[in-house]
Amino acid sequence: MQNSENNEYKIAFMPSGKRGNFLAGTKILDAARELGVDIDSVCGGRALCGRCQVEFVGGEFAKLGISSKLSNISTRSDAEKKFSTRKNLGSDRRLSCQSKLLGDIVVDVPQESQLHQQLVRKEFEATEITINPSVHLHYIELADNCSTKRTNVLNQIKKALEDQWSLTDLNFIVNDWKEILPILKEGGGKCTVAVRNNKELIAIFLGFME
Repeated sequence: MQNSENNEYKIAFMPSGKRGNFLAGTKILDAARELGVDIDSVCGGRALCGRCQVEFVGGEFAKLGISSKLSNISTRSDAEKKFSTRKNLGSDRRLSCQSKLLGDIVVDVPQESQLHQQLVRKEFEATEITINPSVHLHYIELADNCSTKRTNVLNQIKKALEDQWSLTDLNFIVNDWKEILPILKEGGGKCTVAVRNNKELIAIFLGFME
């Protein structure tokens, strides 16, 4: 049900069951991150990696207090359409980084879109093991005037990771700067960085890397 006072809508994510109220126009991926829902993304919402795919579920969900309608999600963006021409995006799948909330909705997060997938050891055991990889990839775009000076590039990378991924206080454990710096400038500052434990930048790859 819509909160008419501030134009908020209900959203619930399955299978986690996490839910909350968000303003109309909120991107599904942003809502998921605020609620702590486990959705993978490497490109930072640029519709490049396709890892944040979700499915929207229509119907009445009395326990959640949600009447979910597929029309309560924005139509496919130009970025989504462009992505679907490069890679398969089924008719029932959407990119959560491009989909915007227009009304109450229930969202199913497929297993392949979950960053920390769960593994059940044996069928008769109820214990679950959460796989939590320590290294994550993050695509960033530096300023067009990307410098060839190490200190300047370090500052640009730190700012990009903070602005685009909310990562702060990083330690840089990269040794081959002499090779990386000129190539970064040549590539227009577009790169994918590997961050360990959200604290250590351990590698830099040119361009977008899945």
